[in-house]
Amino acid sequence: MIPCGCGQTARYEGMRSRPILTVVGWAQMERPYYLCPSCHTGQFPADVQLGIDKTDFSPGVRRMLAAVGSEAAFAQGRDQIQLLAGLEVTAKAVERIAESIGQDMEARQQTDIRRAPARRFVICTCRWTAPKSLW
Repeated sequence: MIPCGCGQTARYEGMRSRPILTVVGWAQMERPYYLCPSCHTGQFPADVQLGIDKTDFSPGVRRMLAAVGSEAAFAQGRDQIQLLAGLEVTAKAVERIAESIGQDMEARQQTDIRRAPARRFVICTCRWTAPKSLW
């Protein structure tokens, strides 16, 4: 049993299978399925832990798509993935993943900027010259 978002407990219902595109091709994955008897919401906690919740692409494939999508047109990125890894994806998949990862990176950078301590700078207006021995 695992907690459900509704506040109740979801029960184990058995293993469920799904396809996932990995860097070495398509693989069938078995993972536990939980169902809440109160709200009837199903959960796949392994999908969340493995970074494949709501996607058919493994984290490795998503990194590859983001890399090619950031360097060239999305259709060209699709062709590069086919040529280099032998993976069949659509140009739209390259676009969606590249933009999604780009948005995540931007959000993390903004969070880092907000967390960075404020720095104070002192501007020296004196005219001191270092001795030549220090050059």
